[in-house]
Amino acid sequence: MQPVNQYPLTLPPAEPPRDTYFCIRMSVVEKAALHALAKRLNTSASTLARHFLNQAVQHFSQDEWSRHEPSA
Repeated sequence: MQPVNQYPLTLPPAEPPRDTYFCIRMSVVEKAALHALAKRLNTSASTLARHFLNQAVQHFSQDEWSRHEPSA
């Protein structure tokens, strides 16, 4: 895995509510850290998690990364 500074993250823009759910399991410590960061950034934990997940999907979907994916 690359160092974190290789993947610049941005803050989430205001967006309308979503109509479907995607659930993940987290440890109590991970959840607390996410909620603390969201509170510090004045946003909800779900908005922050969704935004970071979408950024990661976009980043790893770029052509540069697709060349590094293992063959099936």
